[in-house]
Amino acid sequence: MAEMKFKDRLVDLSKEKGVTLRKVAISIGIGVSTLSNYINSNREPMSSIVILLADYFNVTTDYMLGISDKRKQLELTDFTVEDLMKEIIRRCSNG
Repeated sequence: MAEMKFKDRLVDLSKEKGVTLRKVAISIGIGVSTLSNYINSNREPMSSIVILLADYFNVTTDYMLGISDKRKQLELTDFTVEDLMKEIIRRCSNG
């Protein structure tokens, strides 16, 4: 996993979504200068801000923080019952 920092994720996700950092800040209800401080590593975001940003970009907080490269957690609705049964059997036979 390539180590990405919060500020890198923030900039990359903004570019990917085609929004300015100003638009991001306004959308989540923080000041543009606050967001700039995160990007310039002058401040660390509070967990509530990380959650707001993750929701805004539709990614996990772990992805937002650079802890994981998985953008979204899989949900049970993403699988059929057959897929789930195969996975359960696979995991049980490996243990």
